Amino acid sequence: MTTLGFFICAHDGISCHYAGAGTAASGYLKGIPVLRKILARQGMKLSAYAITGKYSNPIYGFNEKLLLENKSICRNTGGDVLFCLNNSNGLFQYGDYSNWVTASASAATIIDSIITAKRFDRVIILGVDTPFAFTPVYVKKQLLDSKTIVQGVWVPHSTSLIHERGAFDAKRLEWEMGIVKEINQTKNMFVSYLNSYMQHHLRIEYGVSEKKLIPLFNGVYIPGVPYFTQEEILRTIREFNIPSDKQIIFSFGRGAIYKGFDVFLRALPYLDDLPVHFVLQVAFFSTKDPLLRKLMELSKPVKNISTIFKLSYEFPRKILQWKNTELAAVLSQNEPGAFIPAEIRIYGQAITLVSDRDGLPCQVNEGNDGFITSINSPRKVADKIRSIFKLSRKRKQEIKKAGQQKIIREYDIVKNFVNGILNLLGKTS
Repeated sequence: MTTLGFFICAHDGISCHYAGAGTAASGYLKGIPVLRKILARQGMKLSAYAITGKYSNPIYGFNEKLLLENKSICRNTGGDVLFCLNNSNGLFQYGDYSNWVTASASAATIIDSIITAKRFDRVIILGVDTPFAFTPVYVKKQLLDSKTIVQGVWVPHSTSLIHERGAFDAKRLEWEMGIVKEINQTKNMFVSYLNSYMQHHLRIEYGVSEKKLIPLFNGVYIPGVPYFTQEEILRTIREFNIPSDKQIIFSFGRGAIYKGFDVFLRALPYLDDLPVHFVLQVAFFSTKDPLLRKLMELSKPVKNISTIFKLSYEFPRKILQWKNTELAAVLSQNEPGAFIPAEIRIYGQAITLVSDRDGLPCQVNEGNDGFITSINSPRKVADKIRSIFKLSRKRKQEIKKAGQQKIIREYDIVKNFVNGILNLLGKTS
């Protein structure tokens, strides 16, 4: 039987969870048991390893339950969860260039030692996002004369040219351009894309060779979607003093400038005549973040709003299932392809409204399973929200149902992960 060593390297989603890249890494690991069964029928034995930073405890977003689940997944294959250095005091997950060089090299060293000991016939390495971009190439170079077939994938969930548009981090851009150059000239090295927008962006703006691009689409881990009773949700709503008798318009996510929460807040004064309550939940790394102060100021003119500035994965999932939640907005200014539109629609309760920027529109069929808005002015956003709110109940239910069905059909992360890896195994470019 052919042996396959499978390595997932990620700064988030293994021992902690606070961002979209972590949702992806966690989802990939959930797909390992399914992939292993399929490959076993094809005469291939898979051993999985997850590598992340050696963080201090507690680190922001630390999730002991998630870590134990990932250890169980890997150990059931003969692998394990392992920890690498990232040139920090253990309090930085993503970091910057000075951390990425160390993380990529440290993870590569761990992988090289395992390959040497286990003598796998084949190896697949996923370097999730910027911190582990170079890990697959470092391993490939070290094993150039080895009989082991090594395939590697840089899995970007963002790039400098998207998230830092207008204020680029020159070192990050150099790092990303450097890995693209290495991949283009190294056999069996690839770059994955999570949607059609990223495919075009990576090819045109970064120069990734067409033959080096492979699909690895994102989505929701459907068996793990948390459900709450209306009574449980009501208790949370009362805890945060949110009216239980008003329809809710909601926006949530990580505290980053590009997420567009200022756009959301600037639109709300134009909607103060609607019989609704607005809810904004934003998670910040630090209470000293200047964006926090800005959002607090922008929320002051809004009469009917609840603002929650804390990290909680449970809170938004409760609000998205609440019987009175009508709409959830994702108004990012720069966004390769957020998970939130899928997380909204999987419940079939709230209608999703996304901005017309970057990778968000390719997730929504306008007027069928959600809506798209220009964010060039607060008035345009408000007008779009108003038009959705005024739809008939029947039409709203049709859109909610279509949105839910789309996520189940196209955004099952386990299915997308397995299909992506099976496709990769057949490539030799």
